[in-house]
Amino acid sequence: MSLNVTPTAQGSGPQEARSRQAEESRKRAEERLKAEFKKKDEQQKKLQDQLHLSQEAQEHGQECDLGALLGKIAEMDKDLQGLEARTAPAARPASRSSQPASAKGPTTINKDAPIGFLWKPVSDSDGKLAILLPPQFNGKVSGVTVTSPDGQSATGRSSGVGNGDRQHFRFNRPGSAFAPGTVVSIALRDGRSQQIPIQNPSMRNEGGQKAA
Repeated sequence: MSLNVTPTAQGSGPQEARSRQAEESRKRAEERLKAEFKKKDEQQKKLQDQLHLSQEAQEHGQECDLGALLGKIAEMDKDLQGLEARTAPAARPASRSSQPASAKGPTTINKDAPIGFLWKPVSDSDGKLAILLPPQFNGKVSGVTVTSPDGQSATGRSSGVGNGDRQHFRFNRPGSAFAPGTVVSIALRDGRSQQIPIQNPSMRNEGGQKAA
């Protein structure tokens, strides 16, 4: 009499255990990153609040070191970008690697722009230009337009308020698509407007205009 024995897969148990351990380790690491991101995001909001208070104090004639605050905010923004990329790499646009690396490069201080303004040539959400306006503009803006020296223009779409209580306007192309000398036009609901020249559109432009 013959006995037929069906071979069983070897090592499946240990392999499944290793897979579970790897998944649990990945989840713990992701939770740590999320907690760190939340902490730094709160720190950045406090810095923005401090910046706004300092700006108001300067408007009343008090001496304030706004440059140091701007430097801290720019550095914190870089940290947040790095954490966001590490927390959810799958959510990043597939074309991100083909976009200019200037989003995480050095920040230039644009003294023609008010403090709190940010020209972000490569946004974290879609890899395209995002313009953030200072909190004092919230509820007062009817539109934001970017016009190149050759006359071509693009209109941003509002995506709400966030990141330091600043309203975001997003565009359909990266900042590097615009030529040096591009002008950002901020149309206000009361009929007034403000123009901000951008001499280096492929770089991050952080507003550094001191109050008169």
